[in-house]
Amino acid sequence: MEDIVTVENIDKQVAAVVEAILPLVENEQVHNTISEKDKKKRTKKRCPECNKERCALPQHLQRVHGFSITHARNVGRQQRVDRTRGSKLAELEPCVVDNCSRYIVRIGHHLKNYHKFNRDSTEYISLMTKAKEYRGMRRRAKLRNATFPMPLQGPLCPKEVVKGELEGKIKKNKIFSLFKNYMTSFDGGRKTYSKEEVSNVARLLYQVDGYVNDCSLLWRPESVAMIRRRFFEGNHLRQIPKQPGTLSHYLSSYTSFLKFAKSYSLSLRCLMTMEQQDINEIDATLVNIKNWAKIINKDKRRRAHELRLRDKQSLIPPEAYQGVLNCDESLRIRNDFLKLSADSVITENIYIEFRDYLILSLQLRNAQRPGAIANLTVDEFRGAEIRDNGEQESLMVTHTWQHKTSSNGPAPLVWSKSDFDMGCLYLRYLRPNFATSSSQGTQIENYFFLTTSGLQLVGNKVTTRVNNIAARLCPNSNVNFTATLIRKTVVTTQRELSRKCNANIERGHLANAMTHLPSTSDTYYALQDRTEDAINAYKFIKNQVHTNVEQQSDEPVDYACTPDKSTVTTNANESNLSLPSCSIPPSLQSPTKSFATTRSRRKMTADEESKFKEAVADLQRDENLPIKSIITALNNGNFFTSCPSATDFTKQQIRDKYKSLIRIEKRNGN
Repeated sequence: MEDIVTVENIDKQVAAVVEAILPLVENEQVHNTISEKDKKKRTKKRCPECNKERCALPQHLQRVHGFSITHARNVGRQQRVDRTRGSKLAELEPCVVDNCSRYIVRIGHHLKNYHKFNRDSTEYISLMTKAKEYRGMRRRAKLRNATFPMPLQGPLCPKEVVKGELEGKIKKNKIFSLFKNYMTSFDGGRKTYSKEEVSNVARLLYQVDGYVNDCSLLWRPESVAMIRRRFFEGNHLRQIPKQPGTLSHYLSSYTSFLKFAKSYSLSLRCLMTMEQQDINEIDATLVNIKNWAKIINKDKRRRAHELRLRDKQSLIPPEAYQGVLNCDESLRIRNDFLKLSADSVITENIYIEFRDYLILSLQLRNAQRPGAIANLTVDEFRGAEIRDNGEQESLMVTHTWQHKTSSNGPAPLVWSKSDFDMGCLYLRYLRPNFATSSSQGTQIENYFFLTTSGLQLVGNKVTTRVNNIAARLCPNSNVNFTATLIRKTVVTTQRELSRKCNANIERGHLANAMTHLPSTSDTYYALQDRTEDAINAYKFIKNQVHTNVEQQSDEPVDYACTPDKSTVTTNANESNLSLPSCSIPPSLQSPTKSFATTRSRRKMTADEESKFKEAVADLQRDENLPIKSIITALNNGNFFTSCPSATDFTKQQIRDKYKSLIRIEKRNGN
């Protein structure tokens, strides 16, 4: 039975249809609304002339600015291209045409479509070249003003350099070639280790530029901060951290390169951009490096103290010297050496053995740096001086002018008669078999000690050869015969013997022989047992200073005459406190007086001064009595007996008073 069509049924069907269609209509309205808003936003364009946003830009250009319809459409089309591509491909750049303030991405299209330049014209090519130069300036400025992320504020792990990785890159960099020539020139100080300086600077540049091309990064503030945080602050993050002395060498090379870049800034402009801002940044970097050096110097001093403590325990004992120089193998080599003749067969092993033995003998008996032996020339050997030392054998002395401290004079090498004879045999029979005329542009034939290839035996190889021959002569010895340890042993032995008054040479004379200053000897070579010194100081304060302060009795206490067993120490300074005997008349000698422990703050009265002059006059009657004996007699004589009020004066004050009296007499002409 068919449904009856009624008004109620029609209303129900219409309501169902409306209910089904209504969500679709609402969504379509929302979609249309959003699309209209987006369309309205997209159609707004900024006018290049008045900098206002307009929906219909071509009509605006025609109506307001008088553009033709074709020109206005081209401008609108170009803006659409710039807006869609500029945010994705490149940054906006200003137009290079005068009186054009537009910023575009594609300079070529802009010059062709907007300014109507022909691509083959000279003006178009020159403007494109100008735009390229400006783009390069923008790129460098962006790198210069770059901001690094926050993790760079702390130390970073340095970039490790694979062995041999930088050699080819250094050769390609022309600035490094100029720097090497500068170091070997008169302006750079003619430093022989210029190759090492260049390598150090390249390693620093490698931290910010893996290609080692842009040397300007060595003074850019952001790059300098990167070098500091990676190479220096992050040194402890390495697998094998570099020692403070090595870091100091890198800073020295860094400083030399910056000075080179500053002094040769005009010459470097053909290879890189050098402006006044670069000079200012170089000056700022040099100031920062000085502060870095102060921090590293603290670590260097700490490292030096650690080495001093270690070297104190590893000083070479006399038995090690005797075991190397007087063993059977050593005597055998010496005898074979002295038997050389023109008929002797010289092999490479024989040459190495005899040469190293001669170097060992010179190194152990002179305690010079290896460079003084390695840089000895044939002419210097032939010009040796013969000195008669009052013994059976005379000594020969050669002078090496090329060594580390050549500013203090030549380095002397003393040869015994047997050593000098071996040197003559070496020069006559051994050296000519391996000498060459020249090598690498240097006249090697002038150097005395040569390698088997005819080159100079450099200083760092001398220590290696000395240790090798010493290990052969005395296999059971574990002593390392380095030049530094030998020099420390010599200086420390002299210092300890001088405390006991048994040294046969003064500190200054030994420093002259070893070609260093006494201050250098005190700083680097004199190894004092500071632990023993601290123990002796503790005992002195406890048993001498504190006892004198707490003493309540009026009777004098003389610790020098009646020492306590507990105060006896092994210090060499306290084991020889007795003064040398002086020729004082017995009548003037008196028992030991207890002097005041603190300096008196008053002056002598007129009565005390007159009695003091009388005592001096009595002592001066003996013309043979030295000044030191007179001062000792004043401290121990009848002056304090006749003048008890002067007992509060110390020995130092009595000596100063006597010297003042002598000066007054000389001034008055008495």
